[in-house]
Amino acid sequence: MKTKITLALIIIFGLSLLGLSSCLGGGGANTGFQIVFLSGFMNEDEINSYGEYLFDLMPELHVAGRDPRFTPMLMGRNAMGDPQMAMGMAIRLSGMFATAEVDVVLASMDNANNMAQGGSLMPLSNFLTEAEMRTLGDRILTFELLSYNQYDQQVPSGEITPPLGFSVTDNEHIRAIFSGQEIGIFIIMNSRNLELAKEVVRTFL
Repeated sequence: MKTKITLALIIIFGLSLLGLSSCLGGGGANTGFQIVFLSGFMNEDEINSYGEYLFDLMPELHVAGRDPRFTPMLMGRNAMGDPQMAMGMAIRLSGMFATAEVDVVLASMDNANNMAQGGSLMPLSNFLTEAEMRTLGDRILTFELLSYNQYDQQVPSGEITPPLGFSVTDNEHIRAIFSGQEIGIFIIMNSRNLELAKEVVRTFL
């Protein structure tokens, strides 16, 4: 069942791209700045603490008359709940991506891989300088794309994505939230608040 959920997630993230082109121009109302925390388990109290810290650091995250949102979503390996709940969460997240409600994602590697398969993540080279990328060293995250074989099974394609994010696992706030899981930070392709998203990401450099 976990395999089926993962496959469905990849499909859903891919389908969400159908809505990106209509959002890239910034059309529609800005729903404010949002960071999504995506993993099978996390400490939501620590997310609130991090949110308060970041908002104090960056009061400009108050956008369109709204305070920033820091949204936990339990999904992926070790997530509690039945498969239908997991599928519902995936559909909800895909809808949030398609309507450009999410700016930044802090995600476990299984969830990040699903997003990478769907093309939902902005390449680092779109918003970091070459000098900034060099400072990241082996923290840079890429993912191998999957394809279907003749048996309709997903297999590695041999194609690697460009750098899409970087590890923030050693950050004290991230350790408190995710209990030592490997976590990456990513900007969503159709972020309505791209300049702010860049500045949030740079707090982890």
